[in-house]
Amino acid sequence: MIDSGTTPDILTFRVLIAGYCKSRRFDKVKSLVCEMESRGLVKLSSLENPLSKAFQILGLNPLSVRLKRDNDKKLFKAEFFDEMG
Repeated sequence: MIDSGTTPDILTFRVLIAGYCKSRRFDKVKSLVCEMESRGLVKLSSLENPLSKAFQILGLNPLSVRLKRDNDKKLFKAEFFDEMG
């Protein structure tokens, strides 16, 4: 896309983030959010986790996502706090 001279916008990144989240490739999600920040599409504070920002971009509440994961796996919520931000 970039090679053809087209600049990706927030909607393009949102589709990519949704796909990578669905396939559980969270490393790619984090790098996409950092790329969005470098392009000035989103603001990421020094305290904010890129994965939490990705969930916000998708319109999801990171706490709700965390609780759903915990409930499906019957695991304690604290296991995911470091990763989710």
